[in-house]
Amino acid sequence: MASEAERIQAPLEYPEHDELSNEGTLISEDTTTDYITGREIKNSPKECVRQRIVRALFHEYGFSIENMETDFPIPVEVSGKTRRKKAEIAIFDYGSEHTLENLRRVVICRPEPKNGKKGVAKLRDHEQAAKDLEELKEFMTAVPSCQFGLWTNGIDFFFLRKEITRFSLDFEPRADWPLAEESQGSRSVVSDARLRRADPEMLRTAFRRCHNFIHGNEGMPKDAAFWQFLYLIFAKMHDVFTFTLLSL
Repeated sequence: MASEAERIQAPLEYPEHDELSNEGTLISEDTTTDYITGREIKNSPKECVRQRIVRALFHEYGFSIENMETDFPIPVEVSGKTRRKKAEIAIFDYGSEHTLENLRRVVICRPEPKNGKKGVAKLRDHEQAAKDLEELKEFMTAVPSCQFGLWTNGIDFFFLRKEITRFSLDFEPRADWPLAEESQGSRSVVSDARLRRADPEMLRTAFRRCHNFIHGNEGMPKDAAFWQFLYLIFAKMHDVFTFTLLSL
């Protein structure tokens, strides 16, 4: 039987998906391939962000393509009236019908922001993005079964978890989402930690976010930001290498 350390390090088992048919690549300047349906769709700055997130949900979080849908209509209450608004990405229970009752997570995608005076887009926190997050909270409030939400413009990533108590409805800011339930396997061990296979595009986004924070938010010059980022990479490599040795 595998040891605890071996189970923690075991790579995530991902759902199957035909990479050749749904590349999500740019066909022309005006069209791209939808990663979920494989159909040719109109390209736009917002669509670029959405396709990038869909790939990450499949590759990094383990969600099956069949359990996701784009532009899913959700009835929300606006100024006392019910309107149908579309969520860029809706995620449903594994193997279930795509209905409001089976909706578990929702994603709002927006175009990437323009660079500021320093040539980068500053990262925001949840308080600074409160106005943008109102729409996400509307979706999550309208669907009782929807527990997790994400708002992103490709640079900012705001994760929320809905907490329903006896007297209130709260939205807890989170640093990340839990993995897909269908990809976590057995929960018999104490830790649910797993190695996540990074999607190349999202890995570049992670590097870009680190650089934007060091250079844009902290105000360090580009050369200093480069060295700070390099220190961070080597620290992470040392941490993973040390953990691997201790687990042998």
